[in-house]
Amino acid sequence: MASTDTQLSLNPQHHVVKIEGAREDSENHGEDLIAQLRSIPSDITALRIEEETPSNKEWAILGSHFTNIQSLELDSGYNEDLNDKELPLHWPLKRCKLLNACGEVTRTPHIRQGRVSHLILLLTSGIRFEGPTSSELSKAHSQAIARGEAKAEYITVQEGTPEERQIQVTWIPELAGKWMNNKYEGKNEHQLEEENRPPPTISLRTLEILENDAIDTFCRMALALPHLIENLTSLNLRSTHCLDFQLLHESMIQHLLPQLSGLETLKLSIGEVFTDESRLLTLYQWLPPNISALQFRGPASLTKSLEWDNWVQAFADRDFLPHLNRLSFVLDLHYEPSDDSFGRNRKPKAIPEHTLHEARAACEPLYEAARNRGIVIERLYDEWSDECQILRQVDDRTSTSTTTRTSTTQTTTSTVQTKHQTFPLAHPPPPKHTLRLTANLALQIQQLTPTSRRPIPILEVYQPTRFGKTVGDAPRKLTARDMYIVQSDGYAHLPEAAEEEEQKNQGGVAVGVIYMPAKDENNRKMAFPGGGVWFPMGEGWEVSVTVRGGYRFMFKGRADGVSRVVEWEKRVAKGRSSSSASEASEMKADSRFTLNIAESGMRRPCLATLTRQGLKVGGWDRAQREYLASSLRCENEVEEDAALYTSVLTMGVYVAAQEGWLNQYL
Repeated sequence: MASTDTQLSLNPQHHVVKIEGAREDSENHGEDLIAQLRSIPSDITALRIEEETPSNKEWAILGSHFTNIQSLELDSGYNEDLNDKELPLHWPLKRCKLLNACGEVTRTPHIRQGRVSHLILLLTSGIRFEGPTSSELSKAHSQAIARGEAKAEYITVQEGTPEERQIQVTWIPELAGKWMNNKYEGKNEHQLEEENRPPPTISLRTLEILENDAIDTFCRMALALPHLIENLTSLNLRSTHCLDFQLLHESMIQHLLPQLSGLETLKLSIGEVFTDESRLLTLYQWLPPNISALQFRGPASLTKSLEWDNWVQAFADRDFLPHLNRLSFVLDLHYEPSDDSFGRNRKPKAIPEHTLHEARAACEPLYEAARNRGIVIERLYDEWSDECQILRQVDDRTSTSTTTRTSTTQTTTSTVQTKHQTFPLAHPPPPKHTLRLTANLALQIQQLTPTSRRPIPILEVYQPTRFGKTVGDAPRKLTARDMYIVQSDGYAHLPEAAEEEEQKNQGGVAVGVIYMPAKDENNRKMAFPGGGVWFPMGEGWEVSVTVRGGYRFMFKGRADGVSRVVEWEKRVAKGRSSSSASEASEMKADSRFTLNIAESGMRRPCLATLTRQGLKVGGWDRAQREYLASSLRCENEVEEDAALYTSVLTMGVYVAAQEGWLNQYL
């Protein structure tokens, strides 16, 4: 067993477990988690929890199994819940990362008593550090409505249809805002909650809050836990998406930052997020006074303001940030007006190159002023952009350092991501005959492109005749239940072998084969008895159904014996009742699947998303691409691209067929 003083690396490799969630009404709740833990040593130091926040029962299971968790990543997943009160207290946590949690109170002492030394809030929203939980706020609101002290709000759904109805809604951010106003408005002093009283020892030193309402979250934490904020030595705030200031006034941050006298390192990425634009223009005036390292990223528009000369003069003054010895300073953010009703009506956009060049040139006097003070100018590179694809990386097209440019090229080569492509699914009308003496078109896969207003047919899915079909070197003959995929007329990316007349008459040369699970026990000994897919340009993938309703595809064709595993994971909107057949149908329509690599460290971003309407494919990075491409035999990158997309689409069709989403599947 590892000792409690095991050294924790900066980016440890996390073991992954998948969670069912806070609902404990099923009889076998927790059994899937117990099964996962059998293959994970109890003395690991790094754990990642995915898909849901654990229920109290699941926290107990995790706590009884693991003894030495020092780095925890908690991904709230599709439902964005947070239930961390029962997070095991015997874990010697040093690093904790919350992802995607929204609108809830964190209740674990690991956070509220500052037991962790490094806290990361990535893409969270509305996280609170005091007060009632969201369910408690909602219950109190319902009671106020019943007493006539509050008014219920409704929205109309399916308006203009026979199913039109009204649904009562409760806006948690509004209730949380009212609670905070009642506690703080007009009061110079306030009492800390019992759970928030300063402990004898505070370990928290590094805090990172990234995007959504990052600044607002930091200010809420400062109100509820001022002693933790005062103890920080490193702070990373990133707010560039113009979604900030949900509960507190934007002026609070400019009063708060100058009070952080113990802060040594500040990483600050701020876009055009303030309603009062003068706050951003004068931001240099309210930086923490004793920092030794500053990373600042802002909008290029800053250089066009009348305050810009004052920025340059400030960095030339030796009394300004007198302890500063390292500086990274980039103005590469760009915004355009937006009619979005949420946020500040500003939308981040890729910066035009000429604007970037102008901003870089305007920054040169600032760099020179800092160098004259002995401050080292360092390249700014955002490590979080490598982990999360919606976080835009620093644009260094204007970098003048040969060393920096070379380093950047090497880095971006390993993290380049494919663009997302959208593929609608088109269902043909029902066949007139059921004997199936000719191949039956079951589905057409189309593609949306920026240059065309209409979807372009690219692939067609056929079921063979009732006599089956032989496809090239496929492992076995297709039965009438199986399917094969061909390229549509006028769209041919993959190389074709010599075509036989029969293939031309039945949809062309197959680029993918789908074997449905065998129903007859006599057929269980044939290839892919449990279902699978096969590609002429690759090998076969066997399919199994997971306990959570997903589909796992395993490839074992490599000569070195290394397998490749991907999984279509089921996502269903929870918390809805199905009191009628129509509502049950709505819940079924809400389900979707995401394709992920079933290997720790390569699960994000997801490779594709599947719904009844179609697929969205792409967004994977180079490491994920190489993982998938190792199952293919391609001669060049263009050919490999087409084969990769075809393989993902084929797997998606298999899942759609198994879910009953194909009209023609028999």
